[in-house]
Amino acid sequence: MYKSHKAVYEDADGNTFTRRAVKEEEIEGKTYCAFTYEPTVEDWADYEYYVQPYFYQGDEASATFFVGDEVEKATKAVLTKEVERFLVLLRAEANRRVPGDAEVAFDLISDIDIAAQDSFYLLPTPITSDEEWNAMEINVLLTLEAQGDVEQLGGASQFPPLTFDATIVETGKVITTETVKTTAGTFEDCLKVEYRTATTVKKAEGIPESAGESVTTLWLAPNIGIVKFHQESEDILLKMLPESSVTVKSLELARYEIKSTDSAGE
Repeated sequence: MYKSHKAVYEDADGNTFTRRAVKEEEIEGKTYCAFTYEPTVEDWADYEYYVQPYFYQGDEASATFFVGDEVEKATKAVLTKEVERFLVLLRAEANRRVPGDAEVAFDLISDIDIAAQDSFYLLPTPITSDEEWNAMEINVLLTLEAQGDVEQLGGASQFPPLTFDATIVETGKVITTETVKTTAGTFEDCLKVEYRTATTVKKAEGIPESAGESVTTLWLAPNIGIVKFHQESEDILLKMLPESSVTVKSLELARYEIKSTDSAGE
């Protein structure tokens, strides 16, 4: 017997996704609750691994999301989108330097290698306030090479291949407990947890030492889980340009259902 957990989340634009607990699974001697998602995890970059883990584990040391290689997929998807936006801005800058209606033709060839741990450490047990813990570590190796009319960018000497080699460490901290109101109802005694990233650049040829950072806040209701999510993140590449921006994502629980069932397939 297990508890069937269905949760529907909605973002600020009215988009929804659904998480369902479907079975229990044992991995390396530990029992996890497996989930399915609509939309599927191909859309990982939109929701992050905070709200779409494959498995959930509770043990004596921590409450943990088993995320496998999905953090790597998410990070690569986010960086790929950022490279595309970076290219658009570079082309616009180059075209401003060209007289008349001529357009500069060049492209960015990117290679992205991501390595992340398999588990995201959601909370320590026992839960303590105002004490930081390491929740996630991600290693990033990103190289960019311009091809085409790079002379319009100041020449190859002004735009050499870029290498970004960094470690992103995400720490968590329980801030307080709050009452949270969502479309799904009012939830008391929610843990407000804040996760912050810190990026250490090992090697950055042509890239400033200041890298993008993010602050993610979760509200966790007893026996329910995540009822609210808010994230503000800076683009890593776009910080090199005046048009750098902060991306804001927010989600809240729209409706949920929890029931006991004797069949893992129900």
